[in-house]
Amino acid sequence: MSIEDLNDLDVPQNAVNSEVHEELFFKEQIDDLEESIKDQYENFDNLGENYLLLFDLPAKYKTPILQNLIDYVDKNLVSIVDIENLNDGNDRIESGGTYIYEFICVDNVASLIPALMELLNITSVDDFDELVNIKYTGNAGKFKEDYLKTIQLTIEQLLKLKTITPVVANDHNYQKLLGKYYYYQEIIEHGDMEKFLNHFIRPVISKYQSSLIWKLL
Repeated sequence: MSIEDLNDLDVPQNAVNSEVHEELFFKEQIDDLEESIKDQYENFDNLGENYLLLFDLPAKYKTPILQNLIDYVDKNLVSIVDIENLNDGNDRIESGGTYIYEFICVDNVASLIPALMELLNITSVDDFDELVNIKYTGNAGKFKEDYLKTIQLTIEQLLKLKTITPVVANDHNYQKLLGKYYYYQEIIEHGDMEKFLNHFIRPVISKYQSSLIWKLL
């Protein structure tokens, strides 16, 4: 039974149909999950929450959620270099959307922004604003250069791991992780850094200032 069939719930014979009730309950859960994910990439609230629930969803529910994420991020936060390719089929939406979700909602606040703050020797949003005024205003290319260093550091560490433990080179999870950071690098190399700096990096530092500082200790 499709979600659209739930409109028939007011038909008497469907009122006691357990399949209808189960699907209605599941749809409510999907709606709640979608709002939670949307709140993360629009308002940066509870970043990373319900991550596993999202990626355990069947494709018919997950794909529209990821498509909305991709479109919003591309329009408002940072340009997605291969946006046309991502819209070419559900598999591409799922793989690309997964990377973009992890970039915006997981890895930035977990490691990339703390690494950037350490690189720039800042510990607050006030420090960041002062640095932007001195160093990055009218020079988004310099911010791109500095931010890329944080991604490249992770890539270097992963490549170093492969030289120390060659067996990981054939590990699927290792290959996926390395590929993810190469994808992040590509996004930043081709993205609009003014938009990324002002609409994402600065608001996230402001909102998560205390927890980001703890990551630097």
